[in-house]
Amino acid sequence: MLVIKDTEHKQRKSKDSAGDVDLEPELCALFENYMTKAQSPFVLESSKRKRLATIQERKSRGYRCEPTHKRLLIWLRQHGVSGVSPIHTLRKEIGAVIASRDGIWKASRYLRHSDIRITSKLYADKKILVTSGLGALLNR
Repeated sequence: MLVIKDTEHKQRKSKDSAGDVDLEPELCALFENYMTKAQSPFVLESSKRKRLATIQERKSRGYRCEPTHKRLLIWLRQHGVSGVSPIHTLRKEIGAVIASRDGIWKASRYLRHSDIRITSKLYADKKILVTSGLGALLNR
């Protein structure tokens, strides 16, 4: 499980962002492995330790681990994720998959939205044709 909360290093975007996010056991094991190698309280470490003090002072939403961020952007683009904000595109796709599989409410909770209308409007892409099935009656 991933816990979203304010820390001395970072503040949440909104109060609705707080909470627990369930993770698959494989992801938990991956993060635990990173933590055993970490030399700081962060799972993803950064060599930019001097920037950390600046970020703490400003409570900036800047990226503490810029090298990891850049590698993720490169990987996403190599795998066909284009556009201006590939990480946001990834988030949108995750929301759409969860909405299609588990429903809009679970997608909204996973995405930490304060209002389900945000999820419905921005993240629940129409991936699966949803019909009433009445057309089949016309062929009888």
